[in-house]
Amino acid sequence: MPEMDGFAVIDAIKSDPRTARIPVVIVSAKTLSPEERERLDAYAESVWQKGSFSARDLAHHVVALVEEDASRLSPAMAPSPETSPHPSFGLETQVRILVVDDYEPEARLI
Repeated sequence: MPEMDGFAVIDAIKSDPRTARIPVVIVSAKTLSPEERERLDAYAESVWQKGSFSARDLAHHVVALVEEDASRLSPAMAPSPETSPHPSFGLETQVRILVVDDYEPEARLI
């Protein structure tokens, strides 16, 4: 990506307490070194190498993660506007997925 590489993005997501628990799925065309793979495995739910899976398999995986994450977050666990340091962040009940890609057609497809 032009201004920030994928490692910096995942570091930012996982270092912020508001987003640290969000499941991360990485889809990459980069040939990963063992060190890079280890670093990503520490942060991500899964790492997918482009060209080695079907879109259907990835979609099923993401749906399962979203459903699992929604079932783990009971209303009692959700931050309230009164207790959250960032009341406008993360309090919606609608599931959202953030897609980060430097190639717009690929991001739209995902």
